[in-house]
Amino acid sequence: MTYMTEGLVLTDTQGTVAFINHRLSKMLGYPPEQILGKIWLDM
Repeated sequence: MTYMTEGLVLTDTQGTVAFINHRLSKMLGYPPEQILGKIWLDM
């Protein structure tokens, strides 16, 4: 999952980002550390 060519994000039931792969973090322009723990819909 980490190095797949598609972007992938996994959230908990409240929408908090629990996992983001490298492809999606590159697509968004932020390192995973800045996205983990954030509310996905707020982004």
